[in-house]
Amino acid sequence: MIFREARKEIDKIFLQRAASKELQWNLSPYPCNAFAQETNMGRDEYLEFTYKALNLHQPDPVKV
Repeated sequence: MIFREARKEIDKIFLQRAASKELQWNLSPYPCNAFAQETNMGRDEYLEFTYKALNLHQPDPVKV
C-alpha cells in the first residue's frame, strides 16, 4: 500500500502519456549470466553480443 501510494503521481503521468501516445518505450535485454546460459554463450561473449546488437559500440548508437 505504501509503494502504491508513493507511485500514484508517476503512474498517473505514465497512463496519461500512454493514452495520448506521447510515451516512448525502449526495451533491451540485460546481459546477465542467465541469458548467456540460455544462448550457450559465455558471459563476456553474450555481453559483447548484446552491446553490438544495440549498437552500443558505435559513437552515436541512436543515429545507426
